[in-house]
Order: sequence, then C-alpha cells, then structure tokens
Amino acid sequence: MKASTPPYRVFCPGSGILDNCIDSSASSAGHLAKSDFDVLQWSPSNSTHSKNINLVCVHAFGLSARAFSALGENLSTRGYEVLASDLRGFGERRGQEGYHRVDFRVCLADLRALLEYLRISQPEAKTVLVGESMGGAVVIRLAAAVPDLVDAVIASAPAWRIFQVPGITARGLVDRVVGEPGFASEWVIKRATSCDELRHYWKHGGRTRLTLTIKEAYRYLRLMQATPDHAAKIRTLPTLIIQGLYDRLSKPLASAGLLNRLSTPDKQLMIAAACEHLVLEENQLSQKVVEFIDSWLDYHLLGLGAPVRREPVVVLGRGELSEEDRNRVNKLVKAAGVGKSQTVPVF
Repeated sequence: MKASTPPYRVFCPGSGILDNCIDSSASSAGHLAKSDFDVLQWSPSNSTHSKNINLVCVHAFGLSARAFSALGENLSTRGYEVLASDLRGFGERRGQEGYHRVDFRVCLADLRALLEYLRISQPEAKTVLVGESMGGAVVIRLAAAVPDLVDAVIASAPAWRIFQVPGITARGLVDRVVGEPGFASEWVIKRATSCDELRHYWKHGGRTRLTLTIKEAYRYLRLMQATPDHAAKIRTLPTLIIQGLYDRLSKPLASAGLLNRLSTPDKQLMIAAACEHLVLEENQLSQKVVEFIDSWLDYHLLGLGAPVRREPVVVLGRGELSEEDRNRVNKLVKAAGVGKSQTVPVF
C-alpha cells in the first residue's frame, strides 16, 4: 500500500506542533531547541468527519516517522488525526547534536510531552499509542507509565525477544570495525522482510540507521527485556497486540505471550496471517489491517458497531489457512494462554 509523505513539522513543548520552531541560540541554521523534535502529521480532510481520536505512532528500529506514511494517509481519510515522531538517534536529524544518540529515557520524555500537550489542548479527544517492533515496546512502556494520558494501545510485533541474539551480538561487534551497514545489519534486514525492494531501500536509501554503539545496544536490550513487566502494569487500557505469522526477526511466540502478561481484561491478539515482521510500516500495510484497526477503535473508544471479532485471539487471513499455518496459529494461541482461536473471514 503506497502513500505520500507530508512535510515534517516540529513539536515544541509549550507551543505545540508548528511548521518551524528553530532555537534562536543555535549556532547552525535549522537546528532545533533541545526539547523540540520532528513529527509528521496526517489530518482528516474538510470532507472527512473527524472522529476526535489522535494516533501517536512510534517507529521500528532503524526507521523513522516516514515509515507510517501509508497508515497515516489511510487512517486520516477515516477521520483520525495521525502523528508520528522521529525518535532521537533516528530520522532526519540523527546527525545533529542532541539528536544523534539513542537514549530511550529522553525519547520517552519527548513522547510524554506530546501526550500531555494533546490532553491539555484537546481534552475531549482520545489518544491512542501505536508502535511497531521497537516502537511497540516503547508504547507499552509509556502506556504503563502514564495511563492517564492514553486511551488505548496498539503494539505490533513488540520485539522483546529476537531470534539468534548471540549471533547478532557477535556480528554487531564486527560492525563496530567494518562500519554501516555491516554483518548484523545485513542479517536484520534479511530477517525483517523478504521484499527485495525494501531491503535495497534500507541498505541504500539513506534514511535508515542500521547500527548502534555498545552503550546504545545495551539500552535497546534493556528496553526490550522489560516489555513483559511493563505489559503487566497496563491494567485498564484497551490493548491490541498485532503479530505477523511469518515474522522471522522477532519471535511471534513472545508477542503472543504478552497477551497473557497484560493485566487489562480488554485485550486482543490479532495474527496477520500474510505478514512478516512489519505489518503497519514501510508500505507493508494491507487494506484488511486498516479496516480491522478502524473497527477495533470504533468499538473500544467510540462504542460504535460491533468489533470484527470478540475472541481474545483472532486471525486475519486470506481465506482458509493451510495446515502449516494452522499449526503456527495453534502454538501462538497456546502461548497467549487462551482457548481455541477463531479464523477471521476475509472482509
């Protein structure tokens, strides 16, 4: 699902989302104040009825807010305000002072400031945190920390367990010598997608960051490993976990197990039978997923209509599942700690 990307805007705490918010004391033109950060914004058109729901999207490792272009464009036409931010260390300004390091404490503070702004400036609006992979882990942690600023959570492949971590670590140490993209980056790219076009874009497109320093890698692993504990602290918020059935980067069984760790009774695991690691980003989004998310939000936040399915675990498939796919699904259902799964018909 292809989409266009709007121009970047800037979130300035105390001022809001502006076309520009340059620090007058900055030595180089175009540099932001330390508390500001870049966002992309997709708004409903004048002809679209606004649902008064803000989606705050957090991207996967290596990517940027641009990865949510298809999601933003499609959901804005359905009445949602969609915001996506570049986490520090990634995106357009990753080479600038103050934005070049991956520090999740600062990233969480940035996002919290955005949530506080939305709650104060739009007290009647609902706010939904949406994250994929690393972003999924970030939104789970943030929702656990500030549940009063959030109304629902959607986390896709919240990658708290990665395949072959020792091998990635060894390759990463070699990467520190040979540069970017190196052995670890090549492995991650191949496991994240089977799409040759996307693999080439990540390696040569110039918009991805594919390596971490040793300190940044340690911070990343700490964030991921704490995800189940943070999930357990989400006690009331409606939460949707999305997992691609053919994910070869993060372990689907781990994502399914998060459903069992969530304390909230209002939770659901949606298995995207045709998807790999990315479901929401980098033009991997399908119309079926858009419709499912729209229906889920309508029901849980607006009380409109009936949900696509009420079961704790559902499968968004392409018709009848193969025996291999059914076996995969059964393992995820068992990991989620719930009863027999129901296959979602094509809709």
